Amino acid sequence: AVALTESGKQTGQTGTLRPWPWTLNVAGRGYFFDSRQAAWQALMTYLEEGKRSIDIGLMQVNWRYHQDRLGTPWQALDPYHNIRVGAGILQDCYATRQDWWGSVGCYHSPKDSHRADRYRRRVVSHWQRIVQEG
Repeated sequence: AVALTESGKQTGQTGTLRPWPWTLNVAGRGYFFDSRQAAWQALMTYLEEGKRSIDIGLMQVNWRYHQDRLGTPWQALDPYHNIRVGAGILQDCYATRQDWWGSVGCYHSPKDSHRADRYRRRVVSHWQRIVQEG
């Protein structure tokens, strides 16, 4: 549900919303690429331009704050690695909050409870839909 909230893209003929691995968000604008290579090339361009606050991949992990966890730009775009990093961030939030839904809010906005709560509600909405569709 977090990945769906972070990188959801309508795909296929039915427009099914799915997490999209080749997603970047720069200055609040989302970009969906057709391949890892294309996303990587764009990411490298943004980094060469000096941009650092870039959300990357399925879990939209922020380069500025989590570059040490993400590794190289190419690694950051590996879907499995990106999910592991995102899960680690969620676990860190849980270690301080001891509440999974509170941790979801922390994942998005650890220092702003209003933004965290809005985000948590979006994730809950996706989670409920996933559970209902089974």
